[in-house]
Amino acid sequence: MNSVVPECEHQDTVGTFGRTVRDAVYALDGIYGVDPRDNYTLGQLGKIPAAGYTQFLANKESLNGAIFGLPWQSFWVLADPAQQAQLLDLIALITDAGATVINGTELPDYQTIVSPDGWNWSAYANSMSLDEYLTPPSGIMAQLVGMRTSLSTQS
Repeated sequence: MNSVVPECEHQDTVGTFGRTVRDAVYALDGIYGVDPRDNYTLGQLGKIPAAGYTQFLANKESLNGAIFGLPWQSFWVLADPAQQAQLLDLIALITDAGATVINGTELPDYQTIVSPDGWNWSAYANSMSLDEYLTPPSGIMAQLVGMRTSLSTQS
């Protein structure tokens, strides 16, 4: 895919959005796989399902007996009340479908990767500045700034 501008080199991947999980999985089937121009996708070789991801779609009956861990201290305690309310609604839905939710299954070393004010992705990933990413040989940032300057002086 073109036109993806990363926050850092490990967060420049494209994900899917959809009205439903089913919609998102169909979109994922359209974009997953190895891109010879992207070294990070080479890690997928031999690990992606030949028939795509739609084969794994299921219905709520498949939640019966499923067990989910909830990392409350490492993540959800930092969410705002509206996000926590949505989480509790989701927990009610999946437990009503027969799943078990275990509270307190924390992320390893969350104290070192989660800011006391919430998730701070730059502390988790090695950040690369946008200027650094867009500098020569492409010089895209300089071109964009020049174009913006040119357009603003024309108005």
